[in-house]
Parts: sequence; structure tokens; C-alpha cells
Amino acid sequence: MRSPAPWLLTLGAILALCAPCLVFGYLPCTDLPQHLSVASILQNHGDPAYDFARHYDIDLGRTMYLLPYGLTLLLGLALPLPLALACVVFLSVVGYPLALMRLLRALGKPRALCLIGAPLVYNSAFYWGFINFNLGMALSIWGMALLLEPRRGWRGDVALAVLGGLIVFTHLYGLALLLGFGAIVLVLGPGEDRWRRLLPLIPALVGAVIWPRPGAGINPDQVASWVGAAYRLPALPRQVFGAYQDRAELLLMGTMLAVFALLWALGRAPGRPSLRRMPWAERALWLTVALNLCLYQLMPLHTATAKYVHFRHALIAAMLLPALAPSGALRQGGRAARLALAAAALLAIASAWYHLGRFDRETRDFQQVLEKIPPRPRLLSILGDARGQVMASSPYLHFAAHVQARRGGLIATTFARFWNIPVRRRAGGKTPDTPESFEWLPRAYDYRKFGYHYPWVLVRGPLPRLEEFPYRLVHGEGAWRLFKKDKSLIRRPAKAQ
Repeated sequence: MRSPAPWLLTLGAILALCAPCLVFGYLPCTDLPQHLSVASILQNHGDPAYDFARHYDIDLGRTMYLLPYGLTLLLGLALPLPLALACVVFLSVVGYPLALMRLLRALGKPRALCLIGAPLVYNSAFYWGFINFNLGMALSIWGMALLLEPRRGWRGDVALAVLGGLIVFTHLYGLALLLGFGAIVLVLGPGEDRWRRLLPLIPALVGAVIWPRPGAGINPDQVASWVGAAYRLPALPRQVFGAYQDRAELLLMGTMLAVFALLWALGRAPGRPSLRRMPWAERALWLTVALNLCLYQLMPLHTATAKYVHFRHALIAAMLLPALAPSGALRQGGRAARLALAAAALLAIASAWYHLGRFDRETRDFQQVLEKIPPRPRLLSILGDARGQVMASSPYLHFAAHVQARRGGLIATTFARFWNIPVRRRAGGKTPDTPESFEWLPRAYDYRKFGYHYPWVLVRGPLPRLEEFPYRLVHGEGAWRLFKKDKSLIRRPAKAQ
């Protein structure tokens, strides 16, 4: 009987790597505050203490991205909502290495090889706050493992069908990856049972038919944009591994590639490797990785339906790379192979705890300001500094949504106009339109056009020079300042001569 020690050590490393999601109160995930705000609107829509019904309508038929919100609300029955969402974030993070372990098992490889991908647990999609995407990837990789299972019984068929149905309500990319891989299996798989392998994908196929509803996903304010290879190649580490100001992603990427190369050298069979000599399952994975690397080079930066498209394909290719390590790497590599895996895991754990811990400490000033904001505020946020000292991304871009999630009311933001959330701004309301991408462009503030509607203004960093800003400072804490409207400062229009 094999010793359970390697499996337990691998699981322990995964849990230590993912635990910061449950330990730290604020995570540097750009869209995460908006997810919390949407969950709060869904949970407290009819509660006058939050006053959400005045500003928003719930529209569950607007999007298929419902699973993370459903899980958050379900856990919110027993937990505070921020902790409930943190648990969902934890699931989206821990799901990847666990799914990779399942894929390795289906391939007949040691599950400890999943530690090659430890630096990818906190990836660029995590720092953008793309919870749906990461959870969809985890479910899809788990589904790929079931597609490759040599002797999948009826329980595996049911599990694959359920996974396909869940992915439909999680993220379109997860659906595309699972069905795309199914198409590759149809071409490369063994002829005697390839159709039986694919039958449980019917729920996913039905979901793919439902997804392209007329007008679904179209953002009229967004157009397709492209970047060239001169940008894509140098940006690859940041596009995949994250966005720290200290360039730690270069160390993480280098470590992952070095460990993979070492294991490949230690474990590959003698002679020149050939795709034809590989088992069909490995050929299917190699083809999936190659196709996604090509798509990283070819896909636009933005489309009319989604932002930041091309980097997702580089991330998918990197996520599948550990499954391509030779099956004999640990057996033939001995201590050197085990030490390499331990190094990848320990570096990823140390990086996560260090960077996420620093960011959480940086946000303590925000908590002090939040407590000064009254219930049900109408709040506008102006960001002179959306980065802070830890991240090279913009983790504070939507931080005002934390106020809305906890205090209710209305914030000047554009999230309610997007198709991928089950909440929309209330039709016929008196709220003026917030300019497109105002969060990114604080100089687009205009008191006469929309600023007048908000008695409170939350500022982080230096306040840009604004033409009219009739507010007085009421509280300051660190980089944060809270202003309240002062009617005596409002400029009166000049009288006609």
C-alpha cells in the first residue's frame, strides 16, 4: 500500500497557500468589492435600512454568471456576507490545484506534480477579481479529468454532467474550455468509446446554445481593441502571474518554468520525444496548450462583450502545463524532483502571505474612514491613487463598493450597466448617468452633470484639480479623505446683464 504522506503533504501545502483568502479582511482584487456590493443588493434589496430598492432592480435573467452569487447568498445565511464571499473566493482559488490533482490522477501521474502550478494559484485573474473565471477554470479542469478517465463509470458520467451544468452558470470561458477539449477528445480519443465519453457533456452543450441570447453580453460603450506581439511577449509574466510592484511575478514564473524543465529532464523517456508516441490523452492536452498560446497572440485585448480577453488564454495554457510533466519525474528524479516541487510550493506560499498581508495592513486606514460614513449614503469616489504601495494593478479602483455593501445606499459607479451581473439600475430613477470608465478617469468628474447628486465624496491619494468641488473635509485617515457637501461653496450662476 502506498504511503498517504505525499498526498497529505501536497494537500497541506495547497491549504497553506490558499488560506490568506480566509484570513485577511481585504484582498487586492479589483472587482471583488463590486461582487460584494452586488451580493449585498441581492440579499438586502427589500430592507429599508439599505435603501437598495430605490436605486436598483434585480434581474436574474440578465446574465448566466449566477453560481458565485448563489453560493455567497447561501453561505450568507449563516455567515456575515463579507466572510461568505471570502469563502467563495477561497473555493475559486483552491479549486485549481485540487482539479489539477484530479487531472493528474486521470493521467496516471503523481498528484504531487500539481505543486508545479502553485505559483499560479494567485494569478492575474485573481487580482482582477475575476471570481467567476477562476471558479469556471477549476470546474472545467475537473471536467477535463473526467473526460480522460480511463474507466469512468456511471458516477463519473453523472459528475461530468453536473459539472457541465454548473459551468454554464459560472463563466463562458470555462464552458468553452470544456467543450473545446471535448472536441479534441472526439478527434484524438480511442474510437471504441469516444462518443460515450462525450454524452455527459449534453448539459454543457445545452448551456452553450442558451448563452448567445440576442444582445446578451453586448456593451455598446465598448469596442474591440488590439495590441501587438511587441506588447504581448514582454507582458507575459504580468499577464499570467499577477501584478506586484516588486516584480515578484518574474521570480514566480521563472521558478515554475525551471521546475517544469527540471522534471521534464529527469523524467522523460530516453530518445527524442514524439507526439505520436504519447498517449492520446497527453496529446490532447499538448494540443489544448498550444491552441491557447496561439490565441494569446491572436485575440484582441477587449471585445464588445468582455475586457482583458487575450491574457486568459496564456493563463489557461500555464494552468495546464503541470499536467504535461512526465509521469516518471518523481520516481526517476528522486530527492532533486521532490526538492524542486517543495521549492515551488514554499515560494508561492511565502509570496502570497507576504504580499496579501502587506495589502491588508495598507487597508486599515480605509476601515477607519468607512466607520465615519452614515447609513444609506449617496457616495462618489475619486481616486488620485488606485494602486497603493503593494500592487502594480488597481486594487482600490472599486473600493467604494465596500461602503455600499456594508452601509447601503448608492455609489457613483458604472457596474450596474454591465450585462454580467444580475442587478441593473432602476428604470425611471433620478440618478444621473456616471461617465463611462469614471473610476479610471477621475478628471471626468463634473459637479453640474452628475456630481451634484452625491452629498459624500471619498478620495484616495491626491485630489485632481477640479473645476467645481463644493465639499469640505470631514475626516482623513492615511491616504483616504472623506468630504461632505457644503452648500455655501456651490457657485451660483452669474446673472445675465
